[in-house]
Amino acid sequence: MSEINFEELKSLGVVSELHGKDVVPSITFTTPNQSYGKPAFRENITVLFGDLRGFSKMCEIVKTDLPSLFKFLSEYIMIVKNAVNQYKGELMNVMGDGVFAIFEDSESPEKYNSAQKAVLAAIKMQKEFTKTIEQHWQEWFEENFPETVHIGLGIGLNTGG
Repeated sequence: MSEINFEELKSLGVVSELHGKDVVPSITFTTPNQSYGKPAFRENITVLFGDLRGFSKMCEIVKTDLPSLFKFLSEYIMIVKNAVNQYKGELMNVMGDGVFAIFEDSESPEKYNSAQKAVLAAIKMQKEFTKTIEQHWQEWFEENFPETVHIGLGIGLNTGG
């Protein structure tokens, strides 16, 4: 197997200067005569995007109680991380209250495909989030909210290959 070379992949039109050299190790590319990276395997992946509904308004109201806000956000991130890990996904990015995870099909037979794993993780996230809100909302925030704030967890999934 050949060494992955940024300039060679660039000349083939696989990457450009916009990608940067740090993206090359994650590329799988196969021509009839050459293989770069791991052997070609067309797999479906499912991406999961999630964010908290009402979080911006909540932050405006709770800005004087940052410890409670950070406890809440930390608990939410742990719920996401645990659900994604349980169903063999990979949490790729967390930006504020937004999360991005990937679930892959594998070459070996598994109980669930990528879409099924992502759906199960999303359901687990919703259930755990609801349970956590019910258990901790009063402890964390009730005295800080002069108005009603509705917090929810939005999740979107997309599958393709």
